[in-house]
Amino acid sequence: MTQAGYYDYAPTVSLARPIACIGHPGCAYREVVYDLAALTGLTLHDLDHRIEHEVGQNLWSYVREHGEDELQRLERVLLPGLLSQSPSGIILLGEGALRNQEQLQRVLAQAAVVFFHLPPTACYWALRRRLVERNGVLMQPWLPDRLEAPQDLQPLLESLRPVAVVADHVIDMEGQSVHDVVLVLQRLLPTLGSASEISTTPH
Repeated sequence: MTQAGYYDYAPTVSLARPIACIGHPGCAYREVVYDLAALTGLTLHDLDHRIEHEVGQNLWSYVREHGEDELQRLERVLLPGLLSQSPSGIILLGEGALRNQEQLQRVLAQAAVVFFHLPPTACYWALRRRLVERNGVLMQPWLPDRLEAPQDLQPLLESLRPVAVVADHVIDMEGQSVHDVVLVLQRLLPTLGSASEISTTPH
């Protein structure tokens, strides 16, 4: 007989403020964040997916139809709502979400920012592998469709530099597995979120 509440669960950590995650393209930080949310039970808000739901199409197509300025406008409109969600959870940001200084300051005021770092050449080769897997088109709104050299990434990487400088924590992704980084972040969560651990006694 199934016990009442057997499938109920609660997060293993309580955050006093959200954790906002952003990083260099190609460094698998999205995989890290999704795995971390699954492991901890924390609510995950993916800003890119929220925008895709609002507009009814993928971001790559939307930007080609409406332009980068319109995407940035939607980010400015939707991000404050994610920052104010209760209880606090994890917010996953696309690479271009904090290009605007005002947006960056808003996030810093309300969340702990974790930046996932990968050297430029490593970014380039990781994305080149994706190009092969995806028939030569990356389909990411802030990236050029085709990469011929590491220098093609320079504008985006430069726009991310101010975020890395002010982030609460920077994680070097080079040579690290997704699993290892997830475990590192799990240990850091109480400090980053000014949080307290919650008992994990089974129901």
